[in-house]
Amino acid sequence: MSSSTPPSATTTSRPAPETTPVGRALQRIQREHPNLSTTVAAIKTLTECIQISKAATLSELIKDLEAQADILKLFRHQNVAIVAACDLFSRFLRDSHHDVFNLDATKERIIAAGNDLVDKSDETRAAIARHAAKHIIQEDDVVLVHSYSRVVVRALIHARRENTRFKVIICEGHAGRGRALGHATAAELRAHGIPTALIPDTALGYVIDTVSFILVGAEGVVQNGGLVNGLGTFTIALVAKSASKPFYVMAESYKFVKLFPLTQYDLPFHDPALIDVSGSDASSSRLPGADYTPPPFITLIVTEYGAFSPGRVADVMIAMTH
Repeated sequence: MSSSTPPSATTTSRPAPETTPVGRALQRIQREHPNLSTTVAAIKTLTECIQISKAATLSELIKDLEAQADILKLFRHQNVAIVAACDLFSRFLRDSHHDVFNLDATKERIIAAGNDLVDKSDETRAAIARHAAKHIIQEDDVVLVHSYSRVVVRALIHARRENTRFKVIICEGHAGRGRALGHATAAELRAHGIPTALIPDTALGYVIDTVSFILVGAEGVVQNGGLVNGLGTFTIALVAKSASKPFYVMAESYKFVKLFPLTQYDLPFHDPALIDVSGSDASSSRLPGADYTPPPFITLIVTEYGAFSPGRVADVMIAMTH
């Protein structure tokens, strides 16, 4: 797993990732643990792969894990989050194979590291929520959010429990694949007594002057401090910038990923056919699940370690690997 760049999604020699044993394992874990982020679910999947691996040597184990990771990276609509998971697992492997003569001990160390991250993922999210509730969400704010983010919802509920009064406007996040996830956000927030308004994505420009700031989650934070998140996030960032509204990103540090896109089309799941205007209309089912927001549009990134500017992401990633 030395490279963060996934194999081409157009590879014809491979079966669809959803139909492979490791792909089915990921989907099962996501069904059984709906509160896990995609990154954590992928970590849990790779941990299971180690537990059942028949590898007899360290080199065989590494090769086996790389093969499983390559399959997971073919999941197009969750790609960057899975790449982040594979990066983390590479780190676990690098930090755990000092004793090359004891394969079982190495496997136990990697499994323990993976399980520890899974076990602590909820507390990581809670730490981010506490920071946002204390330092960002203030009395009488009007917060604009996009689609559905577990950590954003967690922060808003935490702020409400701290007796902060605020309102939330939710862009429904309709990306052409079934029900817009903003409806789930609205239902969850309303169940906790938080006043909300659910709007179509096309109404963003109309409401932007009424909001205090924007709060979004992350599928991945890349090395230059940019954000990969649900499709439509960059549109919100563009509008927020034009209206001089702060744009805050909430992201667990394990979502930091070794990618360095300069444009939308540098992302690993980009399909060139989507911008070919010479043919018929592009099917909405082929749209990517996420887009890229460059660092100049981001005010702060809030993690379990606190908040910092996009320009500090590379330094934080270096510190995390030592």
